[in-house]
Amino acid sequence: MKDYMLNNNSYTINYNGKDPTLCIRNLQLVINGKFYTFPEFCLLSDGSYNIDKDEEEFVTQGEWNVEFPENFPEKYKKDVLFIINDYIPQGCCGGCI
Repeated sequence: MKDYMLNNNSYTINYNGKDPTLCIRNLQLVINGKFYTFPEFCLLSDGSYNIDKDEEEFVTQGEWNVEFPENFPEKYKKDVLFIINDYIPQGCCGGCI
């Protein structure tokens, strides 16, 4: 859990995802005292999992994209995306392929 203050708004993030499946777990945010729960599969990495010409596997890390809950206030989305990418380590396990 970590607290942030951005653009005169108070944010607290809590996330329990762990390697190797950082993208699948419970993400919760409190913004100015209001609680938001995100869908369990709300994160998608910009990273990738590939196999080269020698059949060697390699993974690139990338920033997170977020599926926001329905009716999530648009005015907080930019800050929340920054917070998620600051708080949750970048990852890509290749499990989505």
